[in-house]
Amino acid sequence: MNELNLDKARAIIDFAFTGSRVHPSILLAAAVVDHQGYALVLTREPGAPPLLLDIAESKAKSCVVIGMPTRAIMDLAQKKPTWFESASRVAQSRVGTPLWGGVPLGARPGGRGWRRRHRRRR
Repeated sequence: MNELNLDKARAIIDFAFTGSRVHPSILLAAAVVDHQGYALVLTREPGAPPLLLDIAESKAKSCVVIGMPTRAIMDLAQKKPTWFESASRVAQSRVGTPLWGGVPLGARPGGRGWRRRHRRRR
């Protein structure tokens, strides 16, 4: 796997700001997080509202935690709102931005979860 470093993260940010825009007058914020969801680069254009940083970071974290683009997460949230709400609470705000615009950065280390069922004592 290609390790994401600060130089690559900055290149991704630069690409985000130089790309074409649907609405050129709207100011942007962008975030790149590592494979655990921790911020490597957070930035916004001068004059962009500070809240945009939080939204950008949440989109990036959502991609890492769920492992799909935020547009697909938005579809999932609409199809299974109860599941998504529960997952958001479990993740304690690490996820929760089901809006298009976030994209996973390729292969990432997997995770595993399980639950143990305890036997009742008789």
